Formats: sequence, C-alpha cells, structure tokens
Amino acid sequence: EPIPFKEALKKLCETSIKKESQRIIVRRSHIFDDSIRIFQKGVCCNKQFKVTFIGEPAVDLGGPLREYFTIMMRAIVKNSSLFEGIEGQRMLRSNVSAVLEKTYFQVGRIMGASVLQGGPPPTFLAHSVVEYMLYGIQGVQLKISDIPDIALQKVLKQV
Repeated sequence: EPIPFKEALKKLCETSIKKESQRIIVRRSHIFDDSIRIFQKGVCCNKQFKVTFIGEPAVDLGGPLREYFTIMMRAIVKNSSLFEGIEGQRMLRSNVSAVLEKTYFQVGRIMGASVLQGGPPPTFLAHSVVEYMLYGIQGVQLKISDIPDIALQKVLKQV
C-alpha cells in the first residue's frame, strides 16, 4: 500500500541528506526527458545532487542545483500531457501511457527531491492535490473551482 507523500518525505528527511554526492548530468534543452531517464535508473534522493548542464563549465556549489530544480519545475508544467488547469491550480491529467511508463511516479520523486534538496516546491499544483499528497484522500476538501475544465465547472454550479 502506498504511503502518503508527507510520510515518505518525512522518512527521507529523517535519514537526512548524506554527505556523499551523486552527479546529475542533463542537457538544458532536454531537461525533462533527461531527468525522467536519470530518476528511472534509480537516483538516491538523500544523496546531495551535484548538477552539471552539458556544455556548461559551472562548478556546482549550490547554484546549478537550485537552477536545475527551478527549470525542472517549469518543465514539468510545460509537459502538458501530465497536468491541466491554470497556474497554481493544476490537476493531474488522465494519461494512461504516463501511468504505464511510471512518468507520474518519477515526476513525484523529482518534486520530492526538489523540496528535500532545497529547491522550489511544486507551487503549480492545486491546493486539493497538495492536500491529497500530504494527508491522503480523507484530508481533501474538493471545491468546484478545483476542476480544471471551465465548462464542467459552469454545469456543476448550475446543479
């Protein structure tokens, strides 16, 4: 049985970030695909990431790491096959291939790693999605405004 995001993140935090590091090498122009592939290979989220952008000489003293997660959060949103809705209220889109390929799972790991490693949180998600991740289904208070389809919102408001 899956454990809620909050418990999983807490468990990771309890082990804290280890002093040993692991290299994350990505192409800026293909950051989403490169990152999904890297995380599928089994990145350990509680080892300090050292990010290298291919073709760029920067030494990672923290700047490239934060930049990586900032760009990655934008890339997750830009991949419109995963989420729908307006900024700050994005919901998961029904995408069977993303489920079968475990893309949603890897994106969740990337979002958790961002928070754990001091990067930005996934502020693009709807409040109800965050509640579900933190507290499970019993902690979710859904509102009509949470539905990304504006036409469906209007129909439900008329009922």
